[in-house]
Amino acid sequence: MMGASVMVQLISALGAPWLARFSRDQRPALMLVLGCVAAGLWLLLLGPTSWRWTGVVLLGLGQGGCFSLALTLIVLRTANSRLAGKLSGLAQGGGYTLAATGPLAVGVLLQFDVSLTLLTTVLLLIIAVSAIFALLAGRNRRLDVDETGRLVTR
Repeated sequence: MMGASVMVQLISALGAPWLARFSRDQRPALMLVLGCVAAGLWLLLLGPTSWRWTGVVLLGLGQGGCFSLALTLIVLRTANSRLAGKLSGLAQGGGYTLAATGPLAVGVLLQFDVSLTLLTTVLLLIIAVSAIFALLAGRNRRLDVDETGRLVTR
């Protein structure tokens, strides 16, 4: 199942940024891929067994699209390549550090016999918080540096 999910990620990782560039507002694309992640996780963790493969496909589509859209937003939301490089370093460094705690935290929770229902609820809440940030990041605004060297949005 993991292999199938990774194969499906390839489709959305290549397709999502390509589709998102046609609009100045990436919020619909971001909500779509986050919705796929949420539905896929729910189907895999709590859904009926007969829907597991649907969950695998949805999770793969969502994860591939989320990752590539996050990288695309860095370029789309900055005014120049220098600023994009700085923002990319900050976002990827902090993002990977934060993401590395996820599997460890889930493993620790499972060691304490936390129910799958509670674990799924926590993961869906994290996706909801991500959706709030996605709604802010997907707006048609650009990060730039003004004459005094301060960061501004336009």
